[in-house]
Amino acid sequence: ISGSPPPAYAGGGDPEICDYVQQLPMIVPAEAKGRGNTSWNVEKKHFNIKLANKASVLGMPRAKDWTLINNYCDKSMVRNPLAQHLAAMTGMEFVLKMKLVDFWYNGRYMGTYLLSEKKEVDPERINIPAYYPGAKPGDIGYLLEFDSHAQNVPDLGALERPIGAGDYYRPWYNPDTDKLFFRVPIGGKVARIKSPAYPKEIANDRAHITYICDQVEEAINALYSRDYSRIEKIIDVRSFIKWYIVQEYLNNHDTSFHASCFMYLKPGGKLEMGPVWDADFSSGNCDYWNVGDNPDLYRSGAAWFYLIFEHKQARDILLEEWQSFYARTADLLDWVDDMAALVYRSQRYNFQIWDVLDQKMGANPPAVVAANTYEKQVALLKNWLAARRPQMNAFYQEFCK
Repeated sequence: ISGSPPPAYAGGGDPEICDYVQQLPMIVPAEAKGRGNTSWNVEKKHFNIKLANKASVLGMPRAKDWTLINNYCDKSMVRNPLAQHLAAMTGMEFVLKMKLVDFWYNGRYMGTYLLSEKKEVDPERINIPAYYPGAKPGDIGYLLEFDSHAQNVPDLGALERPIGAGDYYRPWYNPDTDKLFFRVPIGGKVARIKSPAYPKEIANDRAHITYICDQVEEAINALYSRDYSRIEKIIDVRSFIKWYIVQEYLNNHDTSFHASCFMYLKPGGKLEMGPVWDADFSSGNCDYWNVGDNPDLYRSGAAWFYLIFEHKQARDILLEEWQSFYARTADLLDWVDDMAALVYRSQRYNFQIWDVLDQKMGANPPAVVAANTYEKQVALLKNWLAARRPQMNAFYQEFCK
């Protein structure tokens, strides 16, 4: 919205089906802009929302910045909340809060969306120490995103080298995407330094860039050394395993470390994984990623997990965490039913304006396209999850020996 935007309103809802109804409208000036990579090409857009002041929205902690996810290619509308629900089950440190909502934009009804916290360093979100002027390397937290889109640029000559050319880990700045990134030789992937921000914060404090690149390089060297004692000094193996269990359970295509995979480092700590993000094309909703649903991430997750699970110590942790997760997911299908009931009235209006139930959207496989009612979409997801749980249990019992 350019110029002086109209106020944003949050309110309404039916308390009989929604326990986070806002009884009185919240009115606050706000701005919105489109977001997304491949998802920006669809008709129903994603948005980032910036409020003029921090505010609690629908019971979620106060913040200025929020994300509206379009629920366009996931026609069940619950795969992203499902991923956060499972992340919470593992006890992951950072789990994003999300609420399904009806969204109006400048008076126009836009359909059913998912209002989500943003993936940002903040005491109420990813609570690691933020950058401050004068901070020494290692005194603050660092947030990385594996994001191959960071290097996309029309003119390769526009890329900058903030700390000079040199080895593989020397980062690049892409002014077109406003992303600082470095190439990671393990799996041939790309990691973006998301926080501290460049150039806003560390353009003139570049020792921080060198520091976090060095930490990732040491982690990779430790993995290739096949020395578990060295690995666990730099990598929080249990954190990696909790993240892995959620992503493998959902057969999430983004967990190849191509995009939407987050890693953080606290002062004096080890590299940890999280938060979980972007599960639209998981759980049987992708026609190009591991369509046979084989337990595959430990091999294809950019080789990080393959190298970790070479060690019996890591497989012992995996079995322990899986057994806890397995017990906690016994009533998962009931949770899906509750979410579907919550959104049931809303989805009818959504699919009236976005008539896509029987169309291929993005990577929808044939079974998803054929499920031409909302009820069939939910049943398809439940059937997939019901089959996945015993499949993964049998796999881990054998794999972790």
